[in-house]
Amino acid sequence: MFKRTKRRTFLQRMRNFIYPDMGIERSLRYTTNRIKRIKASPYAIAMGTACGVAMSFTPFLGLHFLLSVLFASILRGSLFASIVGTLVGNPITFPLIFALIYNTGQTILGTNGMADEHIISVTLAAVWGLFKVFFLFAKDYREITENWALYHPILVELWDAVTPMLLGALVWVPLMWFVTFTVIYRISYIYQKKCAERRKKKYALKRNMENKP
Repeated sequence: MFKRTKRRTFLQRMRNFIYPDMGIERSLRYTTNRIKRIKASPYAIAMGTACGVAMSFTPFLGLHFLLSVLFASILRGSLFASIVGTLVGNPITFPLIFALIYNTGQTILGTNGMADEHIISVTLAAVWGLFKVFFLFAKDYREITENWALYHPILVELWDAVTPMLLGALVWVPLMWFVTFTVIYRISYIYQKKCAERRKKKYALKRNMENKP
């Protein structure tokens, strides 16, 4: 009934994902309202959202949804809230997130940093390269073991590129999880409490009206 009369093209959907038609501020407010109205306990909503936000601070692009749902299910959080939480990671914020966790990792290692504009391309290439090698190992481990002298330098190079981001993620993932869980739990608790009070008042008013002669 309320569907669009004209379907969006792929490019229009991508543009809306990067920059929503309603604007970033209204989009954030809309997302917050959706989180508050999820039919679950404040704990489940906060836990799910926190898992989604925390996983967005890892370099594993393409696996954020899967990881957030996995951890949310283990910790008994809302799966829908975990998916909504991953929206923190998007084409606008990923350059900032990747630069943050990469430079944090470099600080821990005490090594020189990389220009921010190269971080995403290098990380994506490294993560994808590791995935391909591990997939090849799972498919035919003999290929890796028999040609270890060939693959070992490649693995070392790929791992060295990803290591700073993994170290940075170890700092920011628990921090963002804690902050998100605390804030969303409070918001959900207050919202659900107010809704319960409104329902109670409405029910009491209805009973009074029914009891009047």
